[in-house]
Amino acid sequence: MEELMARIKKDMNDKGITISELAKMSSVPYTVVNDGVSTGRTVEMKFDVYLKLVHVIYETYMERRNVVTDFIRLIKSNKNVRKSMCYCYCAGEIGLMEYLLEKHKKNRRLKKYLFLYELLNNRNKGISVGKPLINKIDGSSFAKTDECIALFQLLNMFSAYDVVDIPAMNVYAEKARQSVSELNVKCIKKSLSVYCLLMVAHSNLLDGQLNVCRNNCNAILQASTEFIPIISSNFCCIGESYMFTDKMLSEEYLLKSSDVLEKNGFDRGSKRYRGVQTTLALLYIEHGFNLHKIQFEHIHKAEHGYYEAIYGDVEKGVQMLKEDIAERPYSPYPRYYLAKAEKDIVGLEIALKMFKDLGNHHYATTVEHTLDELKMEV
Repeated sequence: MEELMARIKKDMNDKGITISELAKMSSVPYTVVNDGVSTGRTVEMKFDVYLKLVHVIYETYMERRNVVTDFIRLIKSNKNVRKSMCYCYCAGEIGLMEYLLEKHKKNRRLKKYLFLYELLNNRNKGISVGKPLINKIDGSSFAKTDECIALFQLLNMFSAYDVVDIPAMNVYAEKARQSVSELNVKCIKKSLSVYCLLMVAHSNLLDGQLNVCRNNCNAILQASTEFIPIISSNFCCIGESYMFTDKMLSEEYLLKSSDVLEKNGFDRGSKRYRGVQTTLALLYIEHGFNLHKIQFEHIHKAEHGYYEAIYGDVEKGVQMLKEDIAERPYSPYPRYYLAKAEKDIVGLEIALKMFKDLGNHHYATTVEHTLDELKMEV
């Protein structure tokens, strides 16, 4: 920790930032800054205090990310570990979270938190998503601290989101928001509140409450969060809300979502980047414009098949969609794509029922429009 603080002090000197100026700009008391950075009296600063200082000293996200990562690897206090795990989850730092889980796995006082954050991290990694996550939650007991209850409710909300069970997600989202609002560790409360609001916005989107969705997304923008995954997902959510009503505005927000990830060093092969590009591809396919912009190597199989079935190799596209339906029999998306491509009224009606049963009214509405247009042609 001493070496890291010496590096921070050197960077401050190089930038001409004094302890007094740093204290003033970060709204952190002078003695706290001085003891933490300069004199070494504070062995380990509070994580949230360190974040405030880093935000002032370093201009770019990648610079801040590097010094925050170094700090997290050195922390020892239990409360700082809890704050750091929350940070890692909201920031999408899967590898760093794994490091924390492994380093502190023998800490009995942290065991209850490590268990829940491991489930959350495994969901981010795609190991336990949807039904497997639900099974793990149902088969587990957890501590009844406020923080653990909040994390547990978030897990329930995410599992419902993964299987696109919107009514269940709405119930869990409300419970999660209530639990998070009762937390007494301010930085954890703030971070999880923003993440929770993002999931509520996604729920609003699929529920067809588009204005409510956009209002929640705007509230997230005003919260000035620095978590890149949340910022990107927020833009994506706004873009998706305009998908069937304003294709140009939808594209604008979806491109913002993609740009945020690319400019801040997120890998193109990541689940998050693929998700944004898949949504963007769906926009282009639905409206038949800018098809040359589709990044086929970074989109999901169903949307690739949808493109081929309408604009490319029809036989190949139909085969891809049938394979995806076999792999994901409970997903209405590939069924909708295939039925629309083949102008299959019965298939569209099946897809419509599946969307409605899941509470996904946003996409159910566009299936209804497609059905009406097809019936008029017949």
